[in-house]
Amino acid sequence: MATSTNFGTFSRRLFLIGDVFEKNTELAIRRAAIAADQAIVLATPVDTGRARANWLVAVGSPSSDSFEFDGGEAAATNQALEQGRGAIDAFKLGRGAIFITNNLPYIQRLEDGWSQKAPDGMIEAGLSAARRQLTNARIL
Repeated sequence: MATSTNFGTFSRRLFLIGDVFEKNTELAIRRAAIAADQAIVLATPVDTGRARANWLVAVGSPSSDSFEFDGGEAAATNQALEQGRGAIDAFKLGRGAIFITNNLPYIQRLEDGWSQKAPDGMIEAGLSAARRQLTNARIL
């Protein structure tokens, strides 16, 4: 009888640890994705704001959208970060990966340093920010 009780207690503890692990993992992934999105958006050079505004976050599969935009730097930044935050907040484990995409035909040139307004490496800046978040994450 004592063995059965001990296994029951052990089982409940494992389930509790599993719940904490899942919640903390989701939180760590969300924080890393937000850090990556912010770094990428803020590192994107602005002329009209179109490139910055077209960073789109999606869960499960990458977005294939792009749109016209001519609202300037502040509006582009706000739009991109708000859209990203909304998508990332909806993330749950098991629903797929988080994708940060920009489908403008010239985004690769900007990434490679085409603009005089910003150095190359927007995506690397995002990856570095995500790595820092994950390195500091506490899962258990």
